[in-house]
Amino acid sequence: MSFHVGEDIGDYRIVSMIGAGSMGQVFQVEHRLTKRKEALKVLEADRATECQAERFQREIEVQARLDHPNIARVHNALRVDRSFILVMELVEGESLEKKLQKGTISRAAGVGLICQVLSALEYAHSRGIVHRDVTPANLLIDPSGQVKLTDFGVAKSLGDYQLTNAGEIVGSLYYMPPEQVRRQADPDLRSDIYSAAAVLYEILTGKKLFALNDRLSLMVAQVEQQPIPPIEIDPTIGAGMNGVVLKALAKNPTERYQSAQEFRQALESLATETTAAAESIPSLPPAAVARKRKHSTAMPIAAAVLTVLAFAFAGVAKISTAPEVPAPPKPAPIVGIGTLLDLRDGQAYALPDLEPTPRPVVTKPATRQNLTAAEQPAPQESANAPADDSNPMPEETAEKAPPAEDTSGAAVDTAEPATEPVAAAAEPPAPTRKKGFWSKLNPFKKKKEDPAH
Repeated sequence: MSFHVGEDIGDYRIVSMIGAGSMGQVFQVEHRLTKRKEALKVLEADRATECQAERFQREIEVQARLDHPNIARVHNALRVDRSFILVMELVEGESLEKKLQKGTISRAAGVGLICQVLSALEYAHSRGIVHRDVTPANLLIDPSGQVKLTDFGVAKSLGDYQLTNAGEIVGSLYYMPPEQVRRQADPDLRSDIYSAAAVLYEILTGKKLFALNDRLSLMVAQVEQQPIPPIEIDPTIGAGMNGVVLKALAKNPTERYQSAQEFRQALESLATETTAAAESIPSLPPAAVARKRKHSTAMPIAAAVLTVLAFAFAGVAKISTAPEVPAPPKPAPIVGIGTLLDLRDGQAYALPDLEPTPRPVVTKPATRQNLTAAEQPAPQESANAPADDSNPMPEETAEKAPPAEDTSGAAVDTAEPATEPVAAAAEPPAPTRKKGFWSKLNPFKKKKEDPAH
């Protein structure tokens, strides 16, 4: 018997179809009296085998005994004609399988989901029930992030050996533990731990435990092949999480976590350590963050100014530490009369590359007070000047011609200017009168009265 949208089934009215499978269909229904929306799962007896019908009845019985926040609750069960109907809690959301396909599950959120699944398994195991088909398709997630474990169709109670036929493999091979692949009759709660770890492996790495399409190869891999460590696929997973996952995926059940509680506590301990490490980093208050942003904006300008100043100081230091260039040597002092002069530092020096030109000798008295101590001439005897130190010294000396005789017999001084300078060996040159020379060069300097005049 088939059901359609808009059809009534007892006190339930079919609102929409959620999904369909080989054995039946799943609808969203509304109860006429309570107006509560629920999920209605139908197994069509005409399309199901006897074993499938028996399994569906077991699902109704097992799930109806469980009351846990992470297990979809059973509200009612009906039999219409030859169809079995299970009315259960409606989980508005989507399965973990669809979320993994979309890539919308973060690592931290995925670990939290598996902890909820392990909490549900811990509760079921305490009631003597092994799920045996923990897969992403059987984990529904509501908008608040709460997980609901569903589909206890292949669940088995401890001590029940008659649910599956000999040689029949139930569950998904991608998440099936090795002992279940080998078709061991006795169910074990550690089988659910392996399956939950296989789901966690896919959440962390984005890959299935063994990505094989051949059914036989997949069965051999689950029994004999070791999975690639998660940390080799993604190094950011961390050594702690890598060790926890590999322990839960051990081929030998005795090497796994021996309970869902132990597995969950290992994951929660890792999450607590990660949170504590993140909280140990001090955070700035909003005002400090604003100041930090302000300073970070001003830093490029300050850095530019400091760079310019650094280059400027470096240039000044380079100039200040540059080696001093020695001054060019001064020419020798003048040694002859009529030589052109070069004035440096208040001293008169001869220009060696120029020849002296004859010029009239201008004789001016010079006094000793205008000369420095170094410039005082040594006293010398001369035929034309007395030896007294008080006698003014002429600025320049020239040879005098012998006095010419007048017709009247009187001697007249008719000396002419010398055409050649007197040799230094014959007569030492007289010092230059400093005051008169500087007065000619510097017209702004106030002239002093010469005491000689």
